[in-house]
Amino acid sequence: MTPPLPPGYDYDVCNAEVLLTRMAVRDGRLVLPDGMSYRLLVLPQRRDMSPVVIRKLADLVVAGATVVGPRPARASGLADYPQCDEAVRKLADRLWGDCDGKAVREHKIGKGRIVWGKALGDVLLADGLAPDFGYRGAQQGARIDHIHRRVGEAEVYFVANLANRGEKAECLFRVLMRRPAAKESKE
Repeated sequence: MTPPLPPGYDYDVCNAEVLLTRMAVRDGRLVLPDGMSYRLLVLPQRRDMSPVVIRKLADLVVAGATVVGPRPARASGLADYPQCDEAVRKLADRLWGDCDGKAVREHKIGKGRIVWGKALGDVLLADGLAPDFGYRGAQQGARIDHIHRRVGEAEVYFVANLANRGEKAECLFRVLMRRPAAKESKE
């Protein structure tokens, strides 16, 4: 992922179809019909975007979403050229406002905001979101990863040792008042 996500956080990838047909905003979070929700939408490090995608981004941000990424400068295709480039630039100017990714790194619009030029870890910490997972006490060079999902009222973490060696570590989870139940796999 570019920019890289700091250790202890995880992400999912979505395509334009998911963004356009399935994504909405509820209580400042991006939500999908299957119950998944996200704090941020991180854009690819590109300066082109289709007019239909930037219109959807505008709807999401005005409704309360936080979108992180560079201001698009042109359309990502030639359909309706050159008007498509102008449509993207005009909406980008409204969404990003004076946010240039250098001197100004955030622009609020509606209930949401655009962020550009800030490290993802800084954005997450400023929003009060500590890392979801961490570990300590492992051997140097340990590679322990995780996936976290909420299933009903349960917080489910899949923790995997990615190194080709045994590892002993104290794992730290961003959940409170829960009792762990472990299932170890030998695979």
